[in-house]
Amino acid sequence: FINKESLIEISNDKPIKVAIKGEWKGHNNGRFKDDDEDLKSMIENFNQKKIDLVIDYEHQSLKNEKAPAAGWIKELYLENEALMAKAEF
Repeated sequence: FINKESLIEISNDKPIKVAIKGEWKGHNNGRFKDDDEDLKSMIENFNQKKIDLVIDYEHQSLKNEKAPAAGWIKELYLENEALMAKAEF
């Protein structure tokens, strides 16, 4: 179920919130937690690899099948305790 209030506007000049600090209990692999160090580590790994990250539809790329790209993450950074991304669509 999706309502219009849960939709976000997607554009090349509007950043995307990728992750926030906190603890989540409902993941398939069990409980996990992201803190400042985790978010900083994500940025460091992204910057070291020097490749863009795919934004796909409904996590299709996790199935080891061809999946169309909706866009590409070009940059990650921290803002207000959140991991933010600049992307191209």
